[in-house]
Amino acid sequence: GGADPGGGYQSSQFASASRQYPDFQSSAIGGDAYSVSMFQEIDLSPYSSQIGAGDRYLGVSYAFFDIDGLDIGSIDYDYYDSGGALLSSGYSATTEAGGGWVFVEGSSQSPVPTSAATLRITLGAAPVNPSGFTGSARNVAFDAISASLLDPPAPDQVGDIVHGNLIQIDGDGNWTWYTDERSIVDPNNGHVLVNSVGFSPSYVPQTYTGIVDVVDFDPATGRRTRTQLSNQPGSLGIQSDDHNVGALLVLPDGRYLAMYANHGNNGGLGDEFTRYRISTNPGDSSSWTEEQTFNWYQNVPGASTHPGGTDNYANVSYHNLFYLADEDKVYDISRSYGLLSTNGSAQNMPNIVEFDPDTDTIQWRGQFLESEAQGYSAYPKYVSDGKSRIYFTTTETHPRNYNNSIFAGYIEGDQTFDMQGNLIDANVLDSNVTAGNGAVPDVTDFTLVAAPDPLGQGYNRFWSADAGLDSQGNLMALYTSRYNPDGATTSGTTPNPIDHRLHFARWDPGTQSWSRQEIARMGDRLFDSEEDYTGVGALIPGDENTLYISTDFDPRDPTWQTQTAKREIYRGHYDSGEWNWTAITEDSTVDNLRPIAPDTHGLGPQPVFWFRGDYFHAQNADTAVVGIIDHDPNEQAALVTYVDADSSNTTRAGGSPIGATGPSGGQGAADGLWHERTGFGNGGSVYTSNESGGEDAPALKTTIQGIPDGVYDVFAFFWSDNDEDWRLAAGLQADSLLDIRKVGAQSAEVEDFVAIEAVAANAGDLQLYRVYVGRADVAGGSDIEVFIDDWASAYNSSYRTWYDGVGYSLVSPLLRGDYNEDGIVDAADYTVWRDNLGATGLAAYESADGNGDGQITQADYEVWSNNYGSTRAQAADSSLSVPAPTAAAFSLIAMALTSLGCPGCSRPVA
Repeated sequence: GGADPGGGYQSSQFASASRQYPDFQSSAIGGDAYSVSMFQEIDLSPYSSQIGAGDRYLGVSYAFFDIDGLDIGSIDYDYYDSGGALLSSGYSATTEAGGGWVFVEGSSQSPVPTSAATLRITLGAAPVNPSGFTGSARNVAFDAISASLLDPPAPDQVGDIVHGNLIQIDGDGNWTWYTDERSIVDPNNGHVLVNSVGFSPSYVPQTYTGIVDVVDFDPATGRRTRTQLSNQPGSLGIQSDDHNVGALLVLPDGRYLAMYANHGNNGGLGDEFTRYRISTNPGDSSSWTEEQTFNWYQNVPGASTHPGGTDNYANVSYHNLFYLADEDKVYDISRSYGLLSTNGSAQNMPNIVEFDPDTDTIQWRGQFLESEAQGYSAYPKYVSDGKSRIYFTTTETHPRNYNNSIFAGYIEGDQTFDMQGNLIDANVLDSNVTAGNGAVPDVTDFTLVAAPDPLGQGYNRFWSADAGLDSQGNLMALYTSRYNPDGATTSGTTPNPIDHRLHFARWDPGTQSWSRQEIARMGDRLFDSEEDYTGVGALIPGDENTLYISTDFDPRDPTWQTQTAKREIYRGHYDSGEWNWTAITEDSTVDNLRPIAPDTHGLGPQPVFWFRGDYFHAQNADTAVVGIIDHDPNEQAALVTYVDADSSNTTRAGGSPIGATGPSGGQGAADGLWHERTGFGNGGSVYTSNESGGEDAPALKTTIQGIPDGVYDVFAFFWSDNDEDWRLAAGLQADSLLDIRKVGAQSAEVEDFVAIEAVAANAGDLQLYRVYVGRADVAGGSDIEVFIDDWASAYNSSYRTWYDGVGYSLVSPLLRGDYNEDGIVDAADYTVWRDNLGATGLAAYESADGNGDGQITQADYEVWSNNYGSTRAQAADSSLSVPAPTAAAFSLIAMALTSLGCPGCSRPVA
């Protein structure tokens, strides 16, 4: 039947097999019965000097003849030491049917063990019956087999690079940019809270509406606590829409306030209810009061009596919370019912309400702005000094409807002023929104920040993006424009590509004027129905020289012509009259959007958060909230020590053996057990789940042992396909696992490790991803336990789990200043410092490097001096308690965290 090739690939000689049913009968074409495999051993001793260098790879080339799709031949090679012991398996492959001889060159280059003395190459034919295929024989032939020592191959190209330590905050979340604050740093304990709304169809396996939740991130431990706020039993539902994200505030008594609503407008979208909840205890985000509501239709004068109006006129959107210490009052500014005083038309406009922390109730206080331009609304961005003022920048309306300008002013003492201090509204808290004594000022009554060019020329249709206060307390702003020198995007609803630009403006009180700069190219719209949605950007509170942006045009290219496949996050730093840019993310497989940067109140380095994933439109996003704690680029971080998960250090969470199926090179069955899959990962295998059907494998525990006392950051590592979103659950407590997604993780890079075998495979299509699990103290030789689980969900192999191992990196010694590591900080440690003073280029905390900056200076003497007399026992005891919220405690995170659906809803709404 054509099984005999009749001649070899290179000559008349070749090796062949015909494995017969029921096996071991006349198994070779033309001779040698009962032979189903054969091998040849090659002496590697003549090459020992090259192999001993530790950087040699082996490539095997061969030709095979396999005419039948049911016929399977195999080729394997293995390494043995001089005593005949197996060191490792270098390669295993099977043949595929072809039309004749097929030549495979340099296949699967693999590292040669340094002690390899013998190479064994084995040829074989697969059995018939166990394969489950029909037929009576497996016929295959081989020829032209050769092996060669090679230089190491070029590394696989990895993507999803993050310059910094990426922290997944929430596995399902996103936001609009017109609600603030979405993230806060609690000045009382240093915790960072992040609010988002999530409606990813892949995060929860059934269809559900938007979930507003808050995540409490503790920088001292790395622990994240997620609490669902909305859609609780008995509460009003929240829909799937990024506008429904909540605002957060620390109240004067230390409790947290969260406010959120559906995406409302007077066209019938959303509803008239503000929802709000208050944390039960100060500084504790894990327990909240029942959801309460404020009905704008019933409580805003005129909303329920407007001629021809309905309750849609009071539909609410966006919340912006402020505490003014000088007044000891809490305010919210939201978009709801408004009245245009000149003609009595209803419009959605910013309104002010007051929250009473003593009664936990809300009272409407007045309409803030109106706009003769009509359209959806003015679009203000706000920032407060926390004492007496609330600043704002705003447009007249939506850029789709108008060629907007940007205006600015502030609220103080229940009045509004333009930026020159001219009184605009003598009583912003009017209870009367009609013309006359209670007249509401128009947006254009305030100070002009920037005016657009005429449509068809230059910069058009501005939109506010962010507002902040600089180091002197002066207002600064970001806003976007359409760059339109040729008139191609004159229409508000143009289908043409739009060239968005980002502008920075800063108020100078000395000259009573604005300085303005065009600073970045922002790319086209995010999706078709919203012409002016971009990745926007974030200002840094108190820092006019630093900001973050999201764009798909690399700002490091001064020509702004380098476009990236996805939107990336960049840090801009203003120096010597220009903005200099550093990539935070690179080569991403998904978009990174809408960065935010909370006020740290001087407690430590700057957090920056964003969401990343697939953003289809405002009502359909599959994204995770992530962030980094940014740092000085000159700071040095310890390398990660990788620990491969295997049966010697990994058990089920309760301590019993893993009970994994395998090892084998194929997929594991959907049997509720982990499967050890070979041929991938570090150490030659990975533990897999959800590969061939839905299953819930038991939780695991990988134990890290035998490391010196110290404070360590802990990581878990899993693999994912570039085009899919594989998953892992991980944590330092068995009852507090983080649901980690590929879109919430960063690629593992070789240079971040002490040593690692593999970070990519299949030409980069498979990548190793790094998960920040948290921080652990090691005292007296204690262990670090990392708990691991799969995602128990409806089966979808795009969400499978491939767990590889864990890792750790040193944050700081447990006992700082103990330079000779004898357990006490004393005069002997001073001697170590003195003798090494001036050394540079050290690993973090090596020798007398007390602050981990890689050099020994006077600063390391201060570390010794500040800890003089301390003992290891005292340090171990103190490590068990949560540190007080000091600037020093919060700043530890700089060292630790750096290496540095709704189909059919894409209607135009805002």
